[in-house]
Amino acid sequence: MKVIFMKKKFFSNLIILITMMALASHTPVFAKKLVFEDDFSSGTFTKWLTTREHADYWSINHLGEAQATINRGSTIVELVPSDDNWQSQWKNIEWDFDMITIDGLDKNFSFNYQDVANWYEVHFMNSQFQLAKVKDGHVLWSVFRPFSANNHQTYHMRLILRGAAIKLFIDDKLVADELDPTFDKNYGKIGIKATAGSIYPTILAFDNIRVYDLDQEDEAETADIQFKQNDAAWAEKEYDHAKKWSDQPTIKRWGCALTSMAMVLRHYQINKLPPMNQETPEEREIINPETLNRWLQSQIDGYLGEGFLNWIAITRLTRLINSLDQTVKLEYQNLKVADSTKPYVEAIDELKENRWTIADLPHHFVTVYGMNEAQNNLKIYDPFASIDWLSQYVQNNQAPRNYKKFVPSHTDLSYLLFAFNSDIEVKIFDKDNVDITDKFKYVEHISDSVEDGEEKSLNVIAIPKPASETYKIKLTAAQPLKTGLTIFAYNQTADLTNLSQSDLIVGITPLEFEINYQKESASSLTPIKTTLPQLSATVDQLAQDGQLPWSVNFWLQTYLDAAAKNQDEQLDSSYQSLLDKLTDWFKSDLNDLTYQYLKQEIAKSFS
Repeated sequence: MKVIFMKKKFFSNLIILITMMALASHTPVFAKKLVFEDDFSSGTFTKWLTTREHADYWSINHLGEAQATINRGSTIVELVPSDDNWQSQWKNIEWDFDMITIDGLDKNFSFNYQDVANWYEVHFMNSQFQLAKVKDGHVLWSVFRPFSANNHQTYHMRLILRGAAIKLFIDDKLVADELDPTFDKNYGKIGIKATAGSIYPTILAFDNIRVYDLDQEDEAETADIQFKQNDAAWAEKEYDHAKKWSDQPTIKRWGCALTSMAMVLRHYQINKLPPMNQETPEEREIINPETLNRWLQSQIDGYLGEGFLNWIAITRLTRLINSLDQTVKLEYQNLKVADSTKPYVEAIDELKENRWTIADLPHHFVTVYGMNEAQNNLKIYDPFASIDWLSQYVQNNQAPRNYKKFVPSHTDLSYLLFAFNSDIEVKIFDKDNVDITDKFKYVEHISDSVEDGEEKSLNVIAIPKPASETYKIKLTAAQPLKTGLTIFAYNQTADLTNLSQSDLIVGITPLEFEINYQKESASSLTPIKTTLPQLSATVDQLAQDGQLPWSVNFWLQTYLDAAAKNQDEQLDSSYQSLLDKLTDWFKSDLNDLTYQYLKQEIAKSFS
């Protein structure tokens, strides 16, 4: 047996031992499902078949490696697993192997092989490689990336395929991180390959091949990610900052969305949080409901309002973890149920793409991870109850209102998020002054899982991948009130600009802002100026409505009229100061909201 193989067997046994120890101490561990392997130590190609009738170009060399030797030009030789050794359901995979470069210019391997006219390949030549998709004999899509694959070297390759997402690591360094825009579920086999064009010979070898199915989970692995919010390990921990708004502030009571989200993250093999202390970056916590909650608590955007999980903060989290572990980044989308009589359709479509979702039910959230053979029911992990099928909720008049969708993404993670209570109305207009609110607005919910009481709600407007432009925000209310507006602007790498506003007086006149949104940098927020004639008209109306004594109206109008007639930047500060002092002088004659409104609008008039 080869030395390399013996080393790998040692480390495999070590990993198994560590895993068993971790399970015994209830520490979550994520395993990979090995489905195909060959180190060619048998001296045969019994697991392989040739694709182009060139079996004689392949041999097992004296080191026990699969070697291709080509001594003529314009030749392609390739081996793929035989049908008896490869299953069609192996779609999202991780493939580890060694590529030994012996002689020649071209170095290749293939994947998603369907037939001799449809396949993908990585082709090394000179100081770069081409990642290409061939469809019907023609290159349909390709990218070039820099890398020099020199002869007389052994390179350890790791290829991770998740649908359209392709990651290639060479000697544990990420060299390609791509999304194939032409992907059409064209899964297939792996392939070891060698080519020679006008320059030959080509001599290339492969060894220590391991393929892991990322869609299969060992029983122990599945058990580790079926979290419960009422698990004694974290049930009584404070959820969000719930002591401020509940006398039952625990994960057990409020943590169904949190727990469901922890399960989805672990499904995607996103296992460890970023370090909480930059001074000890090696200390990273395993993701579970308690540790995920603690991370969200520490972030300004982790929760919205009183306990509403901010799903876009999860996108930002996956980008941070990706920079450490090269795991997938998850792009959040709210997926509304289009037809309430067909409540499973949206989640089934996601499962066909090997993606889990979180179902937003009345009073509860659950994780959707599978479906029955007839595709008319959904398998769920319920974070609170012992319920296995979504139909059990649907039959109890608790059909999902929407699904929380998470798409592996390597491109644009940008978002504009607005969150606000139902006592105000918020409208968003694009640069052409078109109202885009309804297209992106939905309602978030939270309730006590134990008492199943009244749901709390929060209005959300979430705009994915917004253009770099100026957006207008308009706030109105039926009655005067003091409120706040959460505004989070995420750029294309999910970096956050917090533009939130507090202590806004809304309901006397509309309150308007402009956001200068930037995809590649920080964004900014500016109040839309109230003109002096507008403020004068509003003050007069307040007097007519009995909200302002006529004496106060007289003095305010006197100074407003003078400021309008003598507009000068050098005098503006003086008029603003006089109007502020006048408002303070009459504070006892005004109700609190009217007083604060005048202070707010005076500041905007001279901004």
